[in-house]
Amino acid sequence: TEIYTLSLHDALPIYQLGKARLTYEAFRDALYAAHPELKTQRGEAPIINAQELAELLPNASSVLLEYVVTDEQTYLFAITRPAAKAEIHVYTLPITRAELAKQIENFRQQLANRDLSFRASALKLYDLFLKPAHAQLRGKTNVVIAPDSNLWDLPFQSLMNTAGRFVIEDASINYAPSLTVLREMSKRRRNMNSMRAPATLLALGNPALGRESVD
Repeated sequence: TEIYTLSLHDALPIYQLGKARLTYEAFRDALYAAHPELKTQRGEAPIINAQELAELLPNASSVLLEYVVTDEQTYLFAITRPAAKAEIHVYTLPITRAELAKQIENFRQQLANRDLSFRASALKLYDLFLKPAHAQLRGKTNVVIAPDSNLWDLPFQSLMNTAGRFVIEDASINYAPSLTVLREMSKRRRNMNSMRAPATLLALGNPALGRESVD
């Protein structure tokens, strides 16, 4: 058995560090209580629960799709609300992160070059990323998608089902960073509506600048 002796001189910095940490935590809690929007902006919102998931679905015509991309495969979480509670279905998509990025980039290049062969890719990507949840997507007119990794570069609205219809023809498509962020955005919107505060807009673009503009 080893015995360690800690002198008062050694213990003082540890005591000061603990005291500073408690002071900081008290300040942070008071700050978040006065300005709850700061927690959302810092990404410190708690994990969403089943009841909150149900509240994100206004009716039976809505569906939430969240993707998680790993190196070896991709997961799809499809959430619907057929009754009072939300139902969650999980699907494993057999595609690696590298192959996913390759197929999405190829599809984007076809669209950019107005390549008519894009339809085959649109169908293939639909079968891969949306068809597994066809039961949850049936009859849905409002689809909220939380992509991951390179799926942010995939225009889901331009994918095509086996009937030859683009996704955008049958449903409105909305995107969210995650379902947790979507919950905080919805909560903020409700608070603004209750206070009748004016809505704000943050718009980001990626313009194509010529050499003269860059110089």
